[in-house]
Amino acid sequence: MTVELLGRLPASQPATPQDQDIFLISAEKATDACRHSVQRDQRISRFNNELIIPLSVWCNQHRDRLFACYLVMPNSSVLPVYMVGASEKYDFELTDMLGELAGKFKDNGWSVHFSQLPRSDDAELAGYFSLKDSLQVYGD
Repeated sequence: MTVELLGRLPASQPATPQDQDIFLISAEKATDACRHSVQRDQRISRFNNELIIPLSVWCNQHRDRLFACYLVMPNSSVLPVYMVGASEKYDFELTDMLGELAGKFKDNGWSVHFSQLPRSDDAELAGYFSLKDSLQVYGD
């Protein structure tokens, strides 16, 4: 089998075993880069389809109880989500519903921890998490 490398050898000169090794190593690197790109795209798609969209839908379905929802940059494999209630009072029923929601995410392979906060402005929320390191999934 003759392998010719473009830009390296004249078309009439066959590649040496060393050239073939270089070509194969380069091809493996290109294949790995493509595989990582596809895997990254799949991870992003899964994150959106299995976490962000269902979370947003859930929040919209319970908008009478919620003011905002933030997904915070995780420090571990657990995804912290802050649910800001519509009221300044703690909503015990909302806590139960969030526990059920966490279970549904767990069934799909996601480890999500929900924290309920009373209705607060941005300055007060900054005492709980960094707004700049979070994704607002629901709210104004």
